[in-house]
Amino acid sequence: EQLGTANYYVLLDGSGSMLARGCSGSTNKINAAVNALERFIGTVPAEANLGFATFDSAGIEERVALARDNRDAFRQELRQVRAAGGVA
Repeated sequence: EQLGTANYYVLLDGSGSMLARGCSGSTNKINAAVNALERFIGTVPAEANLGFATFDSAGIEERVALARDNRDAFRQELRQVRAAGGVA
């Protein structure tokens, strides 16, 4: 592993409040966040580490461990996020 490698760790709110609309036209907050994160992934340098976790009524869950070469897994997990409930 290269010394000084950049780390990007995303924590996404998956609580019920993310179902609210109005932050991006008629799109709810969770869809706006997912769309923005899909664009963000493309800007993360290939040599950087990327990780992903969500928090919702079930608590905090790591979806993708911090690592390189995991962009496809990140995208796949990101598309699985469904906002629901309150925050534990």
